[in-house]
Amino acid sequence: MKFRIEEKRKEVDDIYSFIFQPQEPVTWQAGQYALYRVSHDNPDNRGETRIFTISSPPFQKRIMLTTNYSFEESSSFKKALFARKAGDVVEAIKIDGKFTVNKEYQKLVFIAGGIGITPFHSILLDLEEKKDDILVGSSEYIPLCGYCLAKRLKR
Repeated sequence: MKFRIEEKRKEVDDIYSFIFQPQEPVTWQAGQYALYRVSHDNPDNRGETRIFTISSPPFQKRIMLTTNYSFEESSSFKKALFARKAGDVVEAIKIDGKFTVNKEYQKLVFIAGGIGITPFHSILLDLEEKKDDILVGSSEYIPLCGYCLAKRLKR
């Protein structure tokens, strides 16, 4: 699968999102991940592939990858990804994952910290679109994706 970069944006602090337009029809469920390949010179010992949660819900029809990034300390993969510009294409090897909502459950509780909120971002926006009841809460402060999620929820 080929994903064209539409936008790279800073969400808050060191959190960034890439918005991709799939070059062919793609289906996924909220909470799933994609395995990406970004070819680059001198890859580190983890190589040229990484798994990231798809942080956008399926109804938006675009793939969003949200991650933290340190210009000094990030992996060779992230540095190569961040060097890409709008219009460039990134390869996705597969979409998979079972961290999805089972509609048989009537009450759900999600607990996440840090960048681990990304699957919930997709799931909560998907539930909101389906008019399911949702409540988003946080203690202390909202430094990362929680802030972005709160901005995007309509209620």
